[in-house]
Amino acid sequence: MNSGPNSRPTVVDSPIFEGKRALSIQVEGKPDEVRVAQLVQVKSDHHYRMSGYIKTKDVVAAGPGDGGASLSWLGHSKHSQFLKGTNDWTLVEFEFQANEGGEVTVAARLGYPKCPVTGQAWFDDIRLVEIDPPKLHLPRAIELTPEEAAKFRREHVRKNFTRPILTLVCILAGLYSWQRRHKARLQARMQKPTDDHPLA
Repeated sequence: MNSGPNSRPTVVDSPIFEGKRALSIQVEGKPDEVRVAQLVQVKSDHHYRMSGYIKTKDVVAAGPGDGGASLSWLGHSKHSQFLKGTNDWTLVEFEFQANEGGEVTVAARLGYPKCPVTGQAWFDDIRLVEIDPPKLHLPRAIELTPEEAAKFRREHVRKNFTRPILTLVCILAGLYSWQRRHKARLQARMQKPTDDHPLA
């Protein structure tokens, strides 16, 4: 438990959300940051959800950052939403993946580092439960009709093979033209008459 001279964490019989008792944290006078923490054994690398109900009265933040009543994992940036002002019982929660070591310190808190508050908050039905790992959201497959699939294949083949086919046609055309010119030159040489050279 972390508290100052102006704060009073207590267990009360009223108001309660469920059961018989609730945790109350009150800060009067000078703004302060108060937390009631507990060390919990967990499984390394497993996923957890911490949840609970919070009721607030006249909670005012005195710092520039986040502040209010919340649940959090101490030593890390994981925490629930912050409740300020006056609120009836409100469900808050957050999820996290436990690191190596097999234990975490979780807390109910009023205020936050560098953002002390004044006011009062009640905490009830706080739970820490193991959950399944978050699911990956993969792109959904697109279903095509047989006609659409055939059209896609035709367009795909046309786009990917038009240039190589045109290149091959140009090569064959050039080769055919060269063969014709070469054949014409050979025929011209064979038909040309030869000159007689008489002996002297």
